[in-house]
Amino acid sequence: APHARRRRRAPAADRLLKLIAEGVVPERAKEEHDRLVNAIEHNADRIDYEQWRPRGYQIGSGAMESLHRTGSQTRLKVAGIRCLPETSQAVFNLRMLRLCGRWDEFWRHDDISSLLVGAFATRTLKPAPAPSESDPSAQPLQLAA
Repeated sequence: APHARRRRRAPAADRLLKLIAEGVVPERAKEEHDRLVNAIEHNADRIDYEQWRPRGYQIGSGAMESLHRTGSQTRLKVAGIRCLPETSQAVFNLRMLRLCGRWDEFWRHDDISSLLVGAFATRTLKPAPAPSESDPSAQPLQLAA
């Protein structure tokens, strides 16, 4: 049987749990308190700031909030542009590849064609409207199998 990898429990998590245990919890907040304690215990290895900060990892939310502005809002909130959810996600994914320095790696992938086909094959398209009498040459979009 494979051995489960033992995760390091962060000293910061223990200190935080100790502080929470010392506090007085009003009856109306007990359920939320229990959820908080469970979340800290479940993620104790992920909040090991003393391990991650010296390695250069961002541990605050500021970097993610900034990335949200530069990664999605900048592209999607441009005057005169309307984006569909399907295309917005694709543009966002490509933008993230560029911002995290993995653009070239993505395009050099050995099986890029099947990755792209697979990504778009999971999308469902709305059926095209039937050709109108005023424009009998208009044909519904048909995708090759």
